[in-house]
Amino acid sequence: MPPQPTLSDQQVSAVCACLGIKQQVKRIGVSQNEVFEVGGEGSDGSILRVSHGRGRSLPEIEAGLDWIEDLSGRGVDACKPRRSPNGRRCEEIEFGGETLLAVHFDRAPGRKVERADVSLSLYRSLEVLTGKLHTASFDHPAPQPRRAP
Repeated sequence: MPPQPTLSDQQVSAVCACLGIKQQVKRIGVSQNEVFEVGGEGSDGSILRVSHGRGRSLPEIEAGLDWIEDLSGRGVDACKPRRSPNGRRCEEIEFGGETLLAVHFDRAPGRKVERADVSLSLYRSLEVLTGKLHTASFDHPAPQPRRAP
């Protein structure tokens, strides 16, 4: 059974307000995080990812964001995080005794992969991307962790 959404509309609204998101949001996925499309398909939309109840800390999420920005700086296409009105990449929001960790990302071009798209060509493209990730990650010194502003 797939994970069920657990964020209320009120919590989603609070997260959007904290990140300065004024457009419509639509839940598009629930797994380790709840993921929302911001602005709708076909627009210059973005993605909102909210982590909660996973045992991940703000420093752990920041480390992942450091890696994404480092990869992007090395020429790998990556959806970088957008900064909140407070200048942070990740906002920690206390809501009803629960801590929500929210990141607003650029949206990747393209569309969702459908079953009909699965082919040898798709897997070869993924292999090339995986190779780029490895090259960018291992051929350079690791970025130094930094503190969130």
